[in-house]
Amino acid sequence: LCREALALGLDRDDTIVRQRLAQKMEFLTDDVAGAAEPDEAALQKFFAENAARYARAARVSFRHVYFSQEKRGADADAAAREAMAALQKGGSEEAMGDAFLHGFEFAERAGEELAALFGPGFAERLLSLPPGGWRGPVISSYGLHLVRIDDRSEAEPVRLAEVQATVVRDFKEEHRQVANREVFERLRAR
Repeated sequence: LCREALALGLDRDDTIVRQRLAQKMEFLTDDVAGAAEPDEAALQKFFAENAARYARAARVSFRHVYFSQEKRGADADAAAREAMAALQKGGSEEAMGDAFLHGFEFAERAGEELAALFGPGFAERLLSLPPGGWRGPVISSYGLHLVRIDDRSEAEPVRLAEVQATVVRDFKEEHRQVANREVFERLRAR
């Protein structure tokens, strides 16, 4: 049936057939590019060039009091500043602020997690605050927050042995992409 379909030209001008043939070519180049295991020197070099990608991210643990700008409107800022004054005098945060869907205490959160949840500006600000004492208001995508940093850890480099499997995978993927581009360019030049 395949031979007869080709003889009738059924493969011509068929997007699905073209996509499948292109996919099979990609599989062939993937097999060639992914076959070789990196040697130790190449892996060390790749790891050194991409060390920041594998470092343990800075983390922060904090509590917050939330003030909804949607609910309070223009009064949110005044309410947050009033609450800050009360907290600095030793008041309890538990009776202050508005309900917050994601809770009021966050432990060991990386900047990426905070940016996804609260927005990038909030995450940057939080990671720059020192531990202890209430600070704010800090603006997020939800509204205003008074925050108290309980603990923080700075970004830490890791040893290759700790992330070797991930580094090998990334090394192979990067080399696979380069090999595919080279094959494609050679084919296109022909």
